[in-house]
Amino acid sequence: MPARPILILTHDARQRPALLGDLIARAGLSSIALHVGGIADLPDPRLLENCSGLVVLDRPTANDPACAGASSRLVAAWHAQGRPLLGLGGGARLVTHALGGQVAPAPSPVRGWFRIGLHPQAACAPWLEMLGAEIPTVLQWHIDEFRPPPGASTLLRGAPAGCQGWKDGATMALNPLLHVDAALYADWLAAWQARPGTPSASWQTPAELAAGSAARLAAQRVLGTRLLGAWLAGAPSGTPVRPVPG
Repeated sequence: MPARPILILTHDARQRPALLGDLIARAGLSSIALHVGGIADLPDPRLLENCSGLVVLDRPTANDPACAGASSRLVAAWHAQGRPLLGLGGGARLVTHALGGQVAPAPSPVRGWFRIGLHPQAACAPWLEMLGAEIPTVLQWHIDEFRPPPGASTLLRGAPAGCQGWKDGATMALNPLLHVDAALYADWLAAWQARPGTPSASWQTPAELAAGSAARLAAQRVLGTRLLGAWLAGAPSGTPVRPVPG
């Protein structure tokens, strides 16, 4: 019997899960992408039952509290069942808040490529073996940061946000925007050039964001492939997992 697909939820139509879908396909699995423009678009129970994993790429806007609440309840119920759950970027904040973690405004807005590393809680096998001691720079774009829910283990740390990722059973929340491919990044660059903002230590200029972006995206894809492989394996911390082929 074919494996059940991975469900990818987006609340922002500008988020495109093409790269994520490709990585899932390389692991021998299928995926379904669903855009949730409002509470009426949330997946029905039959669709949820027929999916083996859930990925959340972002979160509803602040002016849609009904959808935000329903999305949080969906995520919390999924986690409570012990089913594979992955939050990326804004989706990591939705997952963190839904499971009792802390989400609070960052000291200053963040946009750019920054280096991260393994947290001491994860700086051992199998994470060290999978990710290596040197983790490439990753793309971050956010105005708030999160702390793991009670009982979760911090996986990644770095700057400007201290916690870059955490894991709790089959649930993983990651701050870096690992789903971004060249096409989506080009769209974002155009928007950033139109509204560059004020440069700071945590807010890079459009020129800085464009410099070497092809190599950075390629390196981030390798990292995303390994982290996705760990998540798809659904293995608890301390259990060896097989990364998805690159």
